[in-house]
Amino acid sequence: MTAVVREMMSLAKKEAPYLFENFGANYETLAWYPSSQLFAENNETMKRLIDGYVTEDRHVLLLKWLMNEMVTRKTIREAIQNRNEAELANLKHIHFEFLAPMSLACFHQATRQRTWNQSVESIYDAAFRDLEKPLSRMFIPESIKKSDFVNRYKILHRKMMDLYGELVGKGVPMSEAIGVVPHSLMIYDWVHVNGWNAIHAIGKRTCAKAQLEIRRIAWTMARQIRKAVPIFDGFVEPQCVTYGRCPEKEPCDYVERRKAREEKNKNK
Repeated sequence: MTAVVREMMSLAKKEAPYLFENFGANYETLAWYPSSQLFAENNETMKRLIDGYVTEDRHVLLLKWLMNEMVTRKTIREAIQNRNEAELANLKHIHFEFLAPMSLACFHQATRQRTWNQSVESIYDAAFRDLEKPLSRMFIPESIKKSDFVNRYKILHRKMMDLYGELVGKGVPMSEAIGVVPHSLMIYDWVHVNGWNAIHAIGKRTCAKAQLEIRRIAWTMARQIRKAVPIFDGFVEPQCVTYGRCPEKEPCDYVERRKAREEKNKNK
């Protein structure tokens, strides 16, 4: 893999030498790229974090938040509705810290837009925990839970994880054996969301078009943000609600269905 990346970088640098120039201290390689942690042999802080906070329920946890009282509901509305750049920038100083369990497939979704600052559990630690307590780290999509394939899915996950354990036990390097680990394996992601991410990124991830697992995680984050900081109520929603329009090419009828539910509840 290293050789492939080096060749790609070499070809890209020929086409855009300035873009790929190494600018020394100004080139920060670790800021938004959690992959180096995913394949780290050890991550003691993440181990301690998981052992210290996680229970058997595997829920998304809001660990901490920081909200300056000078930021008000009015200024948040000004930032969103009028695209006030000064107020939008101020939202970066609001902080929410989550510990979220997710499948490897979902982790790809969480890192796609690179808007969340993340630290991730080592895949080797996650695999070890699964081997230590079989099926404790297996994610099953809802569609498969309801299908005739659920037992085969569980068996396949277990066989792949057992094969990983056997390979490592026979002396195969973990970095090579890890290739058999399924995307159903769950890892923990330590996510920092600032005030702007809470509105914009969570708005994208709560959209009906988002992948189901990341959507459920985002909705849980949104509920916990609203509970911790009530002035965010109404702003940590799908983008169609927050901005009053849908940015997707094929909009759904979420806003209409939501209004119909609210009207129905009023008439009860």
